[in-house]
Amino acid sequence: MTTTTTSERIATVRTYDALGGMLSSRDPGGTITYSLRADGQPSAIEAPGGIRTTFAYDSFGRQIGMVDPSAGTIAYGYDNAGNINRQVDAEGRITTMVYDKFGRIISKATPEVSTSYGYSSDDLIKEVTCSNGTSTSYSYDSFNRVKTVKETGADGMWLQKEYNR
Repeated sequence: MTTTTTSERIATVRTYDALGGMLSSRDPGGTITYSLRADGQPSAIEAPGGIRTTFAYDSFGRQIGMVDPSAGTIAYGYDNAGNINRQVDAEGRITTMVYDKFGRIISKATPEVSTSYGYSSDDLIKEVTCSNGTSTSYSYDSFNRVKTVKETGADGMWLQKEYNR
């Protein structure tokens, strides 16, 4: 058990299992309780007022589903490399993702918009382009810090932000 107190004297008490997995967290707002699987992942989280979120996993320990009182039921699918490549929300809307051989997302499609991602030879995000006509491009300095961000709207108007360190 650990107790943390903020400068405003608000205490949070956390309890853990023998492996260090959090079992509960209590503060003036109430107690959140975690039910953990043998591998340490949560099978359920219960918030004050009996609000309960549950999780489902496949045989590899990857989350394949979640039932949340506010978001509803969400299902996940995976590609052969273990990346999430499909998500179905409570309304049945499907989001698909495609990754390159390095595990970087290269496209994401929702019912509303498709987005593609481009990378530099240094493995940094270079450009994000959406089917709605918008795009964002990035440049970096020699230390791989963001130097400029250019956002272009569907109407061709753009805004460029420059960073100096």
